[in-house]
Amino acid sequence: KAMIDPLTQVFNRGTYNMEIDQMMKKFKRYKNPAALIIIDIDHFKIFNDDYGHKVGDDVLALVASVIKGAVRDTDMVFRYGGEEFVVLLDKIDLKNALTVAEKVRAQIESHPLTNNSTVLNVTVSIGLSCFKEGDTETSIFERADKALYQGKQNGRNRVEQLL
Repeated sequence: KAMIDPLTQVFNRGTYNMEIDQMMKKFKRYKNPAALIIIDIDHFKIFNDDYGHKVGDDVLALVASVIKGAVRDTDMVFRYGGEEFVVLLDKIDLKNALTVAEKVRAQIESHPLTNNSTVLNVTVSIGLSCFKEGDTETSIFERADKALYQGKQNGRNRVEQLL
């Protein structure tokens, strides 16, 4: 229970901190390709402000559910904070990591949320970075976060990568 976010039913930030440490150790030892993606709900504040926090919670739960359904069983999904999610992808190269990230983005876009008679379209921006030699838990996250920021700057509802 202490490892799971109660609202979204994905791993929480504390669990992320433990798992990213373990993944970095495995990467340094075995050199298996891996990637980290950060997923941020576009214009999330509008859902809370215009429709109420219950709808905001419904959006968070929907996004988490779609992410879990779009990634492999071996991938780990975390609610990092607020409307941000992180996915750790182990044993995956850049091409396949991009495919997974785009699949997540497209599936979220294709799952609107209905509130009474109003259809709410939910989109996300995604930043992706692959692990590389010399990375730390901080450097891999910062690259993916910078890619995410580029996605927001370039119009949202997109996947960006930084190598």
